[in-house]
Amino acid sequence: MMGPTDTLMKGMQAYRSSFTKMEVNVEAIFAVKSTDKNENWVAVWGNEIQTNQAGKVDTVSLQETWRFNKEGKVNMMFQAFPLRCAAAAAG
Repeated sequence: MMGPTDTLMKGMQAYRSSFTKMEVNVEAIFAVKSTDKNENWVAVWGNEIQTNQAGKVDTVSLQETWRFNKEGKVNMMFQAFPLRCAAAAAG
């Protein structure tokens, strides 16, 4: 997702409200500084335990990378998660 902050927040809120319960567990965090561009980044690894409207519980592993501007506010975020193989999803 890319766009203005208010649009992104609405999209994230709609995603979260599609679940009856969401638990987030952070496993690791580390901060880095890009010396060539003078940028501050934070990498986060963790899991989301999601319960959908039908009561099905699923765990998703995530890796997020956040970039902060000079005022200390997030101005970019990437989120990655592993794709499930078709056989595991079907079984």
